[in-house]
Amino acid sequence: MQNTAVRKWLFLFFILLFPSLLYVVLSTGKHQIIRLPYFGPKEFVADDDARRVDTTFYKIPNFAFIDYLGNEISASTIANQTKVFSLVCAKCENSFSKRLLAEQAQLQLKLEKRTDLKFVTLIVDANNLDSLEFQAFIKNSNPNDNVWKIAVLDNKLAKTFAENSLLLDNYFENKGSSTFVLVDRNNHIRGYFNGEKYLEVKELEDAIKVLKAEEFIPKKNS
Repeated sequence: MQNTAVRKWLFLFFILLFPSLLYVVLSTGKHQIIRLPYFGPKEFVADDDARRVDTTFYKIPNFAFIDYLGNEISASTIANQTKVFSLVCAKCENSFSKRLLAEQAQLQLKLEKRTDLKFVTLIVDANNLDSLEFQAFIKNSNPNDNVWKIAVLDNKLAKTFAENSLLLDNYFENKGSSTFVLVDRNNHIRGYFNGEKYLEVKELEDAIKVLKAEEFIPKKNS
């Protein structure tokens, strides 16, 4: 009986102590957690005494779009959020856009409780899309505005944002790209994932979780 009481107290003590132990483990030493790579150009900045060199990673420039509800989507309105960008064609038949949109619909359902995550889909064939067609597109997509933002872009602006900001090398004018682009809360590009491949979409899900875990690990050189 006494042994049982002791075990209960030890168990309770461990539960109370565990968060503190976890913080110590994550805050000191080297960790085995997987870190996502950074994409884009980077700069190396040395201290005045040249004893330490910090790495400055590429950040996507400020952006501002208007979503289908008339709300602004910008670097400030979704600041401190993990972002997943995609560029698709609403009217294209039998294209990668249909696969991306289907995967996007599933992702929003799986991750709809994540308040620190936004999916941003940019429609790139605005010049070929009338209002009725766009309304039908929104109805079929059924976006949850808390998670999934959709905006229509002029073709030229879409191309510029895709190639110059997201650094995509597989963007097709008026058609979009087959790639999901993962951007962290500090606007660093952290991954490119082919939305036509089931396994890469699963990798994207895992990468989003890794970014969340990274928030609890101190940055040594950032």
